[in-house]
Amino acid sequence: MLGWLLGRRDDLDGDEEYDEEFDPDAELDELLDEDAPHEVSLDCDCDTCDERWRTAVHEAGHVVAFHALGEPFEYVTISPDRDEDEEYNTDGASNGGHVHMDQGTDDMFEPDEIRNYLIIGAAGVVAEEAVRGVGTGGAHDEQMIAELLERPACPIDQDEAVALAEEIVADHYDEMIGIAEDLFEHDTLSYTDTV
Repeated sequence: MLGWLLGRRDDLDGDEEYDEEFDPDAELDELLDEDAPHEVSLDCDCDTCDERWRTAVHEAGHVVAFHALGEPFEYVTISPDRDEDEEYNTDGASNGGHVHMDQGTDDMFEPDEIRNYLIIGAAGVVAEEAVRGVGTGGAHDEQMIAELLERPACPIDQDEAVALAEEIVADHYDEMIGIAEDLFEHDTLSYTDTV
């Protein structure tokens, strides 16, 4: 970038005089300010704020499904995943947010529990579609849904799970938007913050 700015002198024909007021440091500062971190805002339409809102809506969809189905969770976050050492997760499982549960889905074998978590898993992308018109989903959600659908005790199929998630999101739309706005502003909410 700096090479381009300093190279402006080379762009001048021999006939033109060099602009003595040209200050490469000032121009560099101006360019860097355009990409500088800014206060996130729902009113902003930059890619960072747009992705943050998408993630907040997605996670809020999961939250309203947790509540509607009476399933507990510890917290919900739109911050990037971190491992036990608080290092950023680089395994590609998730790059947005997640709802942290006490229990993993590996231990779920009861039909009602499998049904509920299929619906919860589908609710994230359903929420995105309801708010934004398109859902991008999440790799972790897709993996969890695929694993639960393979369980012998699975009582519903994916289409039924999506239809039930759509019902929950529609019934709790305003609550979901409120949770998404709180997530957008605060990054992480406890279970009690979302009740």
